[in-house]
Amino acid sequence: MQYEKLNVYIQIATAIALLLGIGLVIYELRQTRDLASSNFQSETLLSRINSAHAVGGEYIADAIANACRSDADLSAKDIVVLGAYFEQLYVQAGRLHHLEASREFGIPVEVLLPFYYKKITDIPLGWDWLQNQFKSVPPTDRRYEFIESVLAEPKSEKCKIPLMEYANDA
Repeated sequence: MQYEKLNVYIQIATAIALLLGIGLVIYELRQTRDLASSNFQSETLLSRINSAHAVGGEYIADAIANACRSDADLSAKDIVVLGAYFEQLYVQAGRLHHLEASREFGIPVEVLLPFYYKKITDIPLGWDWLQNQFKSVPPTDRRYEFIESVLAEPKSEKCKIPLMEYANDA
């Protein structure tokens, strides 16, 4: 009789230990899944950040620095990289319009749009690029007034990018 009671207690303890072990394995699998998901998200974010700073494998900062030194001596590669950079900013500004139109964006577009267009015109070559883009924007487009206000300011022959003023003196 004692043997049978002991056997039952051992079986119950074993079953509880087995259930706890399975629960622990499930918990560890969830942690592993969450960690893998977190790593994937951070790698995705990092790749997006890197792609925002590089166009066609070329770093935008190098092209901007060359443009700030003198846009007359830009290589074809720099012009392509800067054009792609300006296009990215221009497209982002367009996306803001669509987000606001669909009411999915909480910040008024009037606050952010000048920021994108000013980033383009802060580089003398960008002012010319935006001027060419402006020719194709119909007056009924809401971007028209923002681009017009940015282009109303006189074109600067020097970069207005913080920490790039040194390049104007080189």
